[in-house]
Amino acid sequence: MLKRKNSQTKTENQDLLDLDLNDPTATKEREKKRQKLKDSGDKGRGTSDYEISGSMEIKASKEENFSIKEHITFLNEFSERTELDGFTEEQNQFFQRGKEIIRLRTNPPFYLRDDLNKIDNVNKYQFVRDTTDPQYIRSANHPFWSENANKVSVFKREKKGIFDANQGRFINTFSAITNKKAKDILSKESNSAEGGILYDQHLTYKNQIIDQIVKGVEGSEINITIGAYNDYPNLMVHLEAEKLVPNLLEELSVDELKKFVEDEKNGKKTINNTKDQIIEKLSNGTLSFRTETKKAFTLFMLSYYTGLVNKISEEEGLQIYMAERQSFGYASPSIAETIGSFRVNIGLMPPEYADVHIKALKQFEEKLGEFKEIEADKSHKNPFKHEGRRSNDGKILLHTATRSQHPKNNINAMAFNGESIANVMKATIGGLNGNSWDKNTEIVQYTAKPEVPSIILDDKFYSTIITPYQESLSKFLESQSKDEPYSELNKEFSKAIASLSENKVSGEVVEKFDVIQDYLATYALLLVAKEKTFDDFGYGSESEAEDEVFDDYSYGSESKDENRDVDLVMEAEDEVTEGGKTKREGGGRLTVKKIITHNGMRALMNPIFHEMDKIKTKRNDRGETVNADIPINYANTYYEIEAILGSTKFSKSPKITLSNYLDAPILMRDVNAIVIDGKKPTTKLLEELDASKSPVWIIDTTSATQPEMQKIVDKFRNNEQGEMLYLVSSGFKNEQGGADKNSYGTIRVVSKDKEAIDAALEAVKNIDGPLAEVSHAYRRILKDIGMVPRDLEIIKKPRNDNREETGEVIKMDLP
Repeated sequence: MLKRKNSQTKTENQDLLDLDLNDPTATKEREKKRQKLKDSGDKGRGTSDYEISGSMEIKASKEENFSIKEHITFLNEFSERTELDGFTEEQNQFFQRGKEIIRLRTNPPFYLRDDLNKIDNVNKYQFVRDTTDPQYIRSANHPFWSENANKVSVFKREKKGIFDANQGRFINTFSAITNKKAKDILSKESNSAEGGILYDQHLTYKNQIIDQIVKGVEGSEINITIGAYNDYPNLMVHLEAEKLVPNLLEELSVDELKKFVEDEKNGKKTINNTKDQIIEKLSNGTLSFRTETKKAFTLFMLSYYTGLVNKISEEEGLQIYMAERQSFGYASPSIAETIGSFRVNIGLMPPEYADVHIKALKQFEEKLGEFKEIEADKSHKNPFKHEGRRSNDGKILLHTATRSQHPKNNINAMAFNGESIANVMKATIGGLNGNSWDKNTEIVQYTAKPEVPSIILDDKFYSTIITPYQESLSKFLESQSKDEPYSELNKEFSKAIASLSENKVSGEVVEKFDVIQDYLATYALLLVAKEKTFDDFGYGSESEAEDEVFDDYSYGSESKDENRDVDLVMEAEDEVTEGGKTKREGGGRLTVKKIITHNGMRALMNPIFHEMDKIKTKRNDRGETVNADIPINYANTYYEIEAILGSTKFSKSPKITLSNYLDAPILMRDVNAIVIDGKKPTTKLLEELDASKSPVWIIDTTSATQPEMQKIVDKFRNNEQGEMLYLVSSGFKNEQGGADKNSYGTIRVVSKDKEAIDAALEAVKNIDGPLAEVSHAYRRILKDIGMVPRDLEIIKKPRNDNREETGEVIKMDLP
């Protein structure tokens, strides 16, 4: 086994301290380390004193360096084996059918620096055919869907594919790849005592690093707003394009200007405004750009900022590169557009990487200040000219120039080389040929990588993040079969686990995390092919699959009976004493059950469909108008949800209306709501839940730690009007150790009414359909390792300590 000092088994008992990256002493120590490396010429190579021992008797040599290329080569070769030892012909055929999941990146990283796109190391579904532009697999343009058109399908789609991925139209990727017809079969799940420890640790670590970046740039913000909000594990950078480009708007005609400006907030049209009035109102916030206009500006600035960050990373000896990549939750750094802002996922990177972003953000702020003062250059195309498509879509010339790899590379390279924003924007628009970017335009070459020694990462980073991960992985490894084909796989995987703490060079950390997940996907595929009825599809319902060994959890006693089936329950606690008598608030027993859906968006939408049907049925029984509008008490959910709920394609009858009615039949919230407008939230979720009179709560917990979820359940238990609680999440984000292979969502249904829970689960089954067994197998492996939240943790009573009522996890002991 892997041993570590002071190993903790409960997140809430960890001895955790704050890390202040802005602390002058800590900063000086990092600078001393860098200077020492430069003086010594040390290239940053380290060795590991970390060993795997015990029943496996596997020991990693200190002289043996981890080779990413060798492990990728091994995994690729292993996946191509058509005859695995001990496998039947049918089992081998299934393994071959599912082999694409091993190296799968459903949303591949898009490194703007060409030499970082290791195309030869990925499977054929990672990139589009010309091997240049990475393509999100949940897109109708991805070759996977056209190549398998007769074998797999998406859910019902509207004409023109509106909101395809945003509305959860695509089925679980593993299920599509294994290509089997669904069967209504439930699957068994293993039971583990890990309790989602790594899940909580990783989210806590990310948020701490982000908080320290915000502190590091505090007071330097003029043209951008930098924030960390609601413990959402991404750094948010807000750009008010309207205030940054007034000089570029001067040469436009009033008619051109109106094409990409929204109507005034007070409802009056811009039709009677002069050009000067429109520009003035854009500058003072009365008017704003259309969504497509904001996106184009943000995409340009996002690529520019990426160049600044990656340049500084090289100069600091870190060699960690941020990639453009939709979604978030990856172990490696990524950046993505969120309309008028961009979000930066720091990943599970060392604290030294926070210094890179602090420097880059300050530099970005300075360059935006210079850009703001420039005058329009009439000898070149204005980036804020209209594209000449539809008259009201808000698209400007900059839109086309920021949608493909070639111009993005140019933006990135010029920023990397120190060019001003104005010069880069001019060159970007200059590359346009009509309404497309000329691929024959020569790309600016990156300046040579500096001769800077690689930084050796602090040991505390390893004790905080790496060692607990290694410990959990080794436990999983010890439980695997020692027979072929496992023995060879075990040997290579043991090297990969041990080497997580070898060669402590920051740039290698990124790919190591990805390779670990490739190994785990291989084990999942072998497990299903060898030991299961491999064409089974299931719903992954925890209560039905795991109750045989689950605790019957209640306040006041913890009992376990492994010989009987039990529901996962929580009893109401004796809360307060009034007048000498005990008052039971809430009363009754809460039952918690969960079901797995094809993706996170479907986890969010399916409860709405079901509850809308229930409302219509009740209206019919009461003789009321069945299709009258249904109000939802809605605020602070994922920014794309509002557009979807308001779309007639989502719900034509009855129509959903978004409101703040306390007694609305449905309440929707996000524990860790993303903020895309740069405005700090003014309300607290737990206070809103206290005031709620809605019978149904749908709460997005995608980025919530288990202690945060505990507090939501506790508020629901004590709410007199609360009848049904849905905790919904996307397992694609934070439950896969930074990988993005298995697109699934989770719905946890909490109620005192078991029949209502069962009806809700059946409704989801009828809408969604089951997932392939290999998808569940991969999820369960990660669950046993501690990467996935556990119901037994979620229903526990929240800690009674001095923390603010925010669900915040105690801080971790970081370097």
